[in-house]
Amino acid sequence: MTSMASLDFALGIACVLTGTAINSAGLLLQKREVNRSGMVDGSDIAPFLRRPFWILGILMQTLIFAPFFFIGIDLVGITLAQPLANAGLLVFVAGAVLALKERLSRIEWAGVSLVIAALFLVSLAGVSGDVSVSALIQGDALLRATAFSAAIAGLAVLGWLLARLPRPWSVQGPAVLVGTSYAVVSISGQLVTVGFGAASNPGSEAMGWLLGAVGLAGVVLGTLFGIIFSQRAFKRAPAIHVIPASQSITNVLPIVAGIYLFGQGIAFVWLFVPGIAMLLVAVILLARFQR
Repeated sequence: MTSMASLDFALGIACVLTGTAINSAGLLLQKREVNRSGMVDGSDIAPFLRRPFWILGILMQTLIFAPFFFIGIDLVGITLAQPLANAGLLVFVAGAVLALKERLSRIEWAGVSLVIAALFLVSLAGVSGDVSVSALIQGDALLRATAFSAAIAGLAVLGWLLARLPRPWSVQGPAVLVGTSYAVVSISGQLVTVGFGAASNPGSEAMGWLLGAVGLAGVVLGTLFGIIFSQRAFKRAPAIHVIPASQSITNVLPIVAGIYLFGQGIAFVWLFVPGIAMLLVAVILLARFQR
């Protein structure tokens, strides 16, 4: 890796971690304002529009967070950026303990330790490959994109069907839809960076703007549906019953997209796979902080 590539890699990781930290701090502000409001049901947002810190929290989760995360995805690719994004959970846990005076159980401390160890392993796994528009137009790219889109549609149908079954399956329906929605947000973010990069190059402007527009639509719609489905999921069951399915899909689907669609590679799979497995266990152990 050249010095310039190393600098881009380090900057990409820094942007992803900064973005996720901002996002988690925004979640903390939102949660603090809901707690202070004394409202049992926080789904009615009208009263919160008069609370400046609640508004700041929402902005931190969207407009302020997005540029950092998109730059990070552009520099390191979605295969590495998505696992690293889980570091934001550490910020949220730390804020919950320090600012909201919540206490961690021994199991939750184990979850924190697993997140740290998993991020270390994933960072050393040697994820590589510049994501460019050429990876999306060469060879059988259209066939792969169609197959991957069909898989996403299949997950959405599965979630819809599960939601209509008796318990406990009905709980997993919204969980699958939540995970699929936020996975689409991450994958669409990669499309945005690829599209805008291509739009600035002569000869690929049209393709670039098309990919950018599709990506932005995916980010907006994925976020919207993610919020709707997560509200439904957490009304039906505690977070511990929702997080395993939702976070598994949110993490694994973008990684598969990074390799299958965007052409990234992993040098040390024996480090990456255990790291991802540890992340999934950790987010389950820390489930109550993700509600």
